[in-house]
Amino acid sequence: MSKLKLTDLPEKVRTRRWIESEICYQERQGIHTYCNCTYCGNRSRGGCCVDCWRGVLAELTEDE
Repeated sequence: MSKLKLTDLPEKVRTRRWIESEICYQERQGIHTYCNCTYCGNRSRGGCCVDCWRGVLAELTEDE
């Protein structure tokens, strides 16, 4: 499986604010239904895990 890349995301999602909010969502405590990340297979609360979101954030930081 491959990691999520910035270019895989829709244009409106390619912002620091959006990506950081997804990281917070993935890290939030509580009762959750987990699934496997679409990109790497790790556990996630949605289609993409926190590790993949952090990778995209790193890409965004490099582009700035």
